[in-house]
Amino acid sequence: MTIWDEYPADYRQAEIEMILSAVRAGECVSLAGLSGAGKSNLMGFLAHRCQGLGGLVFALVDGNRVRPPTAAGLFNLTRQSLGGPAQAADEFLALEEAVGLALGGAKTGLCLLFDRFDALSESERAAAAGPLRALRDAYKYRLTFVIAARRPIDPCSELAELFYAHTIWLGPLSRENALWSAAQYGARRGLNWDAAVLERLVSISWGYPALLRACCEACAGGASLELGV
Repeated sequence: MTIWDEYPADYRQAEIEMILSAVRAGECVSLAGLSGAGKSNLMGFLAHRCQGLGGLVFALVDGNRVRPPTAAGLFNLTRQSLGGPAQAADEFLALEEAVGLALGGAKTGLCLLFDRFDALSESERAAAAGPLRALRDAYKYRLTFVIAARRPIDPCSELAELFYAHTIWLGPLSRENALWSAAQYGARRGLNWDAAVLERLVSISWGYPALLRACCEACAGGASLELGV
C-alpha cells in the first residue's frame, strides 16, 4: 500500500485520458504549469496507478534527483529507473540498451515520465535534447516522453516538434478531486471538516492545488473562511 493507492480512481481524469490517448498512439506530451499546479502528483499517479494499462510501461524520472544535474546525469537516472546499473562507461549508449530491454518487456510501448525537466539548466536541457530525440527516432512510436515543466518545451529545441500537438496546461482540480484533497489535508491535521467547510475551501481556492493547500493551512490555523472577516 502506497500513498498513490489512496488517490481516487478519477484523479485528474481529463488530463490522464488525454495523456494516455496520446502515448497509446505513440505521441509525446508536454505538461506545463506553474509551481504548485500539481504536475508531480499527476506524474506520480501515471507512474503508479496507470502502470501496465494497455500494455504500456511507465518509468518516472525526477529531475530534482539528477546528480550531477547534467545531460549525462539525466541519462544515468533514466537508465536506473529502468532497472539498469548505477554506473556505465557511456551513459547514453547504456540508456539506449536499457530502453531496448524495457521495450522487449512492454506489450505496446514504453513511456518515460520526465518530471521537473526544468530542474536542469537551459544548457544541459539543450545537451540532452539531441540524444533524447535520437533515442525516440530509434524506437519511433514505441517510445514516448511526457515532460513536466513550468513552461512548454523551447520551440528551438530538438525535441520541440514532438510536443506541438500535445501540450497540456495544468489547471484546477475537478470539484470532486479538490474536495478529496481538502479532506485529506484536514485528516492529516486531525480535523474533521464538514461538507460546508470543504465546499468553501474549494470555492475560494477555485480548486487550484497550491491555493487550495494555502486555504487549508489558513483554515487549520483558525482563519475565517469569510471574506473581510
